[in-house]
Amino acid sequence: MTARVYTETADPDLRPEDVPRRPAHGTALFVRPSHFQVLYRINPHMTGRADPAVATEQWQTVVDVYDDYATDVEVLDPSTLYEQTLRDGPKPAPAPERLPDMVFCANQSMPHPTEKRVLLSHMATRERMAEVEYLRAWYESEGYAVEQLDTQATFEGMGDALWYPGRELVVGGYGFRSERRAYEELSERFDVPVVMLKLTLEDCYHLDVCLSLLDEETALLYPGALTDAGVETLQSLVDTVIEVPREEAIEGFACNAHSIDGQHVVLQRGNPETVRKLHDHGFEPIEVDTSEFMKAGGSVFCMKLMLP
Repeated sequence: MTARVYTETADPDLRPEDVPRRPAHGTALFVRPSHFQVLYRINPHMTGRADPAVATEQWQTVVDVYDDYATDVEVLDPSTLYEQTLRDGPKPAPAPERLPDMVFCANQSMPHPTEKRVLLSHMATRERMAEVEYLRAWYESEGYAVEQLDTQATFEGMGDALWYPGRELVVGGYGFRSERRAYEELSERFDVPVVMLKLTLEDCYHLDVCLSLLDEETALLYPGALTDAGVETLQSLVDTVIEVPREEAIEGFACNAHSIDGQHVVLQRGNPETVRKLHDHGFEPIEVDTSEFMKAGGSVFCMKLMLP
């Protein structure tokens, strides 16, 4: 199947089973929350202050879960990345203490599904732009071919662009942080089809706040964050859509979950209806506490980046 971008009125002939398979993403990348704090407000969830010590404990618990179920775990240290940017970067990057959200490493890039290539993000907010240079330095040190968007469209990586499980197909959100035209270039560069979904609720400013693709047949969704046409489009892609209630999606970040292996689903604790539905559909929920990170607008899915 050639590269093509589909809108909410996606061609009904687009079937994931007709898209080439891709290997599972088995390596989980994390960035230590060495300087995590809520220092500004760039989304509706950013209120109050976080406790750095508690945040570090919560982060380690999440990493430990991935140690148990992922193929491999890679942990990056902001100070080491900073030294790399000073040595190898095209321009000096701000010190890591000025980048408290770098722990949300799903946002700064999108790796290619099969090749050692990566497309860097063009962040929508001034506060997070320099994070990209830190990840660039790491990718280059690991031998990745690092690419940037030719267009000036904003694009926030895998916060908005989700790989369909097991397929070379992207489901991309737009409307708040990523722009539609970014997906046209992404589709061409990676030679993959992209199905775009418009986000309509600012609380779900990234697609990963309202949607988690659990396996090739199942998605976890808060439908109130998409257009009616977008919900219908998603339903045409997956056999089963597990609907999450508004309170658990918005207050509990239940959809910012991640299915590590198609069976174990890591999600914020305290979402009983979502947990019950996951059990009913044959998944094994693993509840963790990411409450300190939720104060900055992120949870499990935001805190990791899966690599081939």
